[in-house]
Amino acid sequence: MKEYIIILMLAITVMTSSCIPSVEGINTAISQTQSAWTLVPTQTFFPTYTLYPTSTKYPTYTPFPTYTPFPTYTPIPNTSTPTVTATLSFVAQTQSIGPIWDRSRGSKYTADVIVTDVKWYKGDKYNEPKPGNIYVIVFLQYKNNGPGEVRLIGNSDFQALDANGVLHDYDLVFHTKDCRLELIDLMPGGFFEGCIAFEVPDEGKVEFIYAPYQYEGLQPGRYLSFVVRP
Repeated sequence: MKEYIIILMLAITVMTSSCIPSVEGINTAISQTQSAWTLVPTQTFFPTYTLYPTSTKYPTYTPFPTYTPFPTYTPIPNTSTPTVTATLSFVAQTQSIGPIWDRSRGSKYTADVIVTDVKWYKGDKYNEPKPGNIYVIVFLQYKNNGPGEVRLIGNSDFQALDANGVLHDYDLVFHTKDCRLELIDLMPGGFFEGCIAFEVPDEGKVEFIYAPYQYEGLQPGRYLSFVVRP
């Protein structure tokens, strides 16, 4: 029995030694295994997270300063030219004309014209006469005595005649804006009043003319003349 055990142990030893690989064999196997592997590259971490810079707040809102209104406009008085002055020696004048035949209406009318006042005006920033001239403002009243009506009477029916024989048409002077004549028709018994301005020489005789037949010339009995400056 003892011999049997010894023989069995020898057999096991021989079998074991034939199955254990040599050191060289083991190294060769490891080398082949490593070459077959594909190593995962070293892990690269994401860069360190950098925070956004500290938020800079908008500056505190500063309201606009309290609104200061513009100062009240105070017009500068015009002292460079004198005010309108009346002719102290002027006396109201009344004249009549007619009967006047109105061809377009086939009727006649007579009229009274009254020059109530005259003022002389050297102008201002709105209106300035030429050198050597002045404005004359004539205030008048007009009455239609009939029997027919007066058609389209207005500024163009009146003129100013100077010492040189020049007839001057009316001027729309700012100072007359509240009283200047409007183009109107005047019924029998009708009445109106207003003012008209003319630019005339600042010296010499000046006449105020009413000429309903102005396109026929100033014929005797066909117009009225009022001397406003001798």
